[in-house]
Amino acid sequence: MATVEETPFPRALSGALDGALAPETREEEKYVSVVELVQQPRMQVLIGAILVYLAFGTELAFENLVPYVLSYVRYNSPAEENSGVGYEDADWAWSSGYMVKSMLFLGGVLELAAGPTTALLIGGSVFCIGVGATYFSISTFTGFIMTYCVTCGLGQALAYVVPLTVVVRWFEGQSTGTAVGIIYAAYGLSSAIFSPIHSEIINPHGVASKRPPGWQEGDDISERYFLDPKVLDRIPLLFPIMAVIYFSLIVCGTSLLKNPVTTARGGPQPDRVTAILTAVCTPHFWLLWLMFLANVRLLDFIQGYSKLFGMSLNIPDMYLADAFAVAAICTATGRLTFGMLADQVGFQRAMMGLVLAAGLLTGTWPLVSGWGQGFFLIWMWALHLVVAGNFSLMSFAVVKTFGAAQFGPLYGLIYTAQIPGTLLGAELALTVATARGEWTLCYLSTGWSVVGLALISMWREPFGKGEKTLDGP
Repeated sequence: MATVEETPFPRALSGALDGALAPETREEEKYVSVVELVQQPRMQVLIGAILVYLAFGTELAFENLVPYVLSYVRYNSPAEENSGVGYEDADWAWSSGYMVKSMLFLGGVLELAAGPTTALLIGGSVFCIGVGATYFSISTFTGFIMTYCVTCGLGQALAYVVPLTVVVRWFEGQSTGTAVGIIYAAYGLSSAIFSPIHSEIINPHGVASKRPPGWQEGDDISERYFLDPKVLDRIPLLFPIMAVIYFSLIVCGTSLLKNPVTTARGGPQPDRVTAILTAVCTPHFWLLWLMFLANVRLLDFIQGYSKLFGMSLNIPDMYLADAFAVAAICTATGRLTFGMLADQVGFQRAMMGLVLAAGLLTGTWPLVSGWGQGFFLIWMWALHLVVAGNFSLMSFAVVKTFGAAQFGPLYGLIYTAQIPGTLLGAELALTVATARGEWTLCYLSTGWSVVGLALISMWREPFGKGEKTLDGP
């Protein structure tokens, strides 16, 4: 009977990530053990990136955390400034963190200058300090934004792109989309793991949210908060607990992330700087930047309003926590699926399918939600699956267009599209929601999909490099 070390693993299954075998491979070499597979350097790098992204991906649990935070600052904080805080402020909280995180090019430059280990430990430490410090800052909504959103966003700006950069260097030209999709899937899966943990720590008995005191018929039906004192008292305790867990994952993952030996060391070289500047001056760079600007508004919409919509339909909180765990699995599945799809059909076709599906789903979400809670959840899960693929596809496009050597700074610069996109989108969303109600934001998101469709229709294969090929030009 085979031991764990001897368990045969089809080499074909690892071939997608480790290259195909030579034709003359002997029959007995068609299988590798699980241990042998894990010991391969590229597999260790992939595992390390997964661990780090499980920690960073907790930001996707924001939609589950927002009602608790808003409830605490409104009803369990002595600060008078918190009395007017409501769900309309949630988009700004999410967006403030994303604007800071959007400076990913800092992490790309830091990785080139100091290496992945140093960059990850610096950024990861800042991220975990932001999480832990929220224990003290949550007495005000502004304090929560400064620690959990801004400080954590700064930590991710310094570290988020580093695992991705190391992975694409190892897998450039060999199933790049699949490798990127796997680590992004871990990022998406994080909230499936941590959202139920958050709810179990804060609200273990499933206490339902209620209308705010003084609520009257005709007021906003989506305004519901947690008023139970025991639930409110447990909210600050969540943050130091999670900070320790996240830091442990980051340290373990960092220990496995090493650049290929061919990667130049010692900081940005003059030729690298020239290559980055040359890439920024191409139309392909700016087309990707504009696509990112349009598509990220879909993500912000889903993250900021999904739970709010569910609460307005009177879905119990514990059911919503489970629903968001399923949504996280859909997010992970979507990121992996679109990464693999890009390897097969190319960037343009995959992205066109994404924006078409996202526009259809957001445009019909208000209609189907009127049919019942089940339809609302199905559409929510489908949206998470589809929109999540944006990051896999954008990373794939950067590698295929500009190569892996300068991936970190270039992807980080494209990611800065989050800043104007977030500012514009958050203000526009607040204006529309105030005037027409939150559900009208679905149609606004459909409009962003139309913009994304127009942009991807303009994409042309750059420099003779083929998004249609698996192994580069």
